[in-house]
Amino acid sequence: MGVTITKLARELNISHSTVSRVLNGRIKGTVHPEIAGRIVALARERGYAPNLHARSLKTGRSGIIGLVVGEISERYSGCYAQALLNEAEKHGLRLVISTTNYGQERERDCLEDLLHFNVDGVIYPLHFDSSNRLYQELKKRRFPLLNSGNGDFSSVNYDYKAAFGSMFEAFRRRKHDRITFLTWPYDRQADLFLQTAGKNGFEVETVVFDSDNRHDGKAFEEVVGRGVRAFYTNSYVELAGLLDFCGRNRVVAPDCACTYTLPFEYLADPAVIGVVHVPLRERVENEIELLRRLIDEPGRPLESLLLPARFISHAELEELRRRQCQDSWYRNYR
Repeated sequence: MGVTITKLARELNISHSTVSRVLNGRIKGTVHPEIAGRIVALARERGYAPNLHARSLKTGRSGIIGLVVGEISERYSGCYAQALLNEAEKHGLRLVISTTNYGQERERDCLEDLLHFNVDGVIYPLHFDSSNRLYQELKKRRFPLLNSGNGDFSSVNYDYKAAFGSMFEAFRRRKHDRITFLTWPYDRQADLFLQTAGKNGFEVETVVFDSDNRHDGKAFEEVVGRGVRAFYTNSYVELAGLLDFCGRNRVVAPDCACTYTLPFEYLADPAVIGVVHVPLRERVENEIELLRRLIDEPGRPLESLLLPARFISHAELEELRRRQCQDSWYRNYR
């Protein structure tokens, strides 16, 4: 006979109802964190697995949530998915992952695959085509779905306004008033970046990459050939590619900046004047918490949470990375 909540409760000398609440993710404001930690630790040690079929029959829910990402092979996407999986597990939820390979045609297939699993809710951080039949269907049903798109679904996103303002001040101190912005279709930061640049008196040259040319050396050659002196992209991958191109071709790299989330995104090149820091832990914790609220309270009003982004200098970045590397939460994401 497998490990049960009753057996765990007896071993811990804690009530059955308390153990049940913790292992079913119903702990907010009701169970002391230390007690909850002991319950989760023993459940893992004993190999406890919830009976999802029984839970589904009792509650009408599967205890499964879905995640749609572009490519799980990308390092950030993989870390993001793993962090969500870990956070979901803390609340007794299972995470099922589906990938679009950044193809709009795959959107419908990915969502239908997840819905076949009878998922209770979905996290969809990519651009979601509003003309998609499932988009309209899920919107009408008020299905628990998180998406940072046009406001038809709840979302957890970052507020870049102050960070962009500080970044342009840093570029201004280096005598820049023109910047090249490397972006791609459906970049949610693009409009705010352009607005903030205009307010700060910056002229912007926009270069658009897509999934076919984002790692193409010819694209970097085009950027460098324009005599760029100041550069921003929200992806450290593209910035690393540009800096590598400059190094290999003995070209002076422009003053540049990008977003930063995890320790492996650190770029030591002195051309990086700073980064826009967007915290992953807070995003993941808030996404799981918000999705749980939407699942628990059908018909709940839409919520749009904005987490503050912050521009930090290269010197501050070294200290941030050091703290992250010492933090057990980031252990798997270095």
